[in-house]
Amino acid sequence: MVESPELNRAAVLEQFAIQAELQLEASHTIAASLAAAQEQITYLENVILRQSALQAELQQRTVHTITASLAATEAVIIDRAGGSLFMQSALIEMEREAVAFFQSGKYAQARDLFFTVATAQPENFEARFFHLYSLFLNNRMDRSNYPRIREGFLALERHGFIREEIRAVLEFIEREELGYPMAEASL
Repeated sequence: MVESPELNRAAVLEQFAIQAELQLEASHTIAASLAAAQEQITYLENVILRQSALQAELQQRTVHTITASLAATEAVIIDRAGGSLFMQSALIEMEREAVAFFQSGKYAQARDLFFTVATAQPENFEARFFHLYSLFLNNRMDRSNYPRIREGFLALERHGFIREEIRAVLEFIEREELGYPMAEASL
């Protein structure tokens, strides 16, 4: 039996239509797979970025701890040496440098220098204040610093050292810990 050319043509067109449907289905499947793979890549990139940020924070805390330890050692040496004139002038210069860092917004560097000065000169309330204020300004949202900042500021106030920044920071911390939105707007 011989098929007519029209039946042959209809069968070929039907085959093309089936192939086109299969290719369309395959392209949808591939697109969905690519979208899922892109989501996984984005998720992994975010995980890597968070890990990098945590590692950087850990390194910063380690450096701060080492710096604090060195400052404490320097303070003991200064105390044992009777606070020589050379050391006093070095501390004055260090405090000037800390002020310059603070004024230029380099709070981490200012914090470390003010800490050294405050450790060597506990009666230097300005250095103690600026150490704590720099600690706060370096990362306002680091709640792990809140107790140290609060205790330090309250101790300064008990000694009669009053600054409006102290009240503003303590209010910010309180609002932040209570979960009020936009605590940042108060500073």
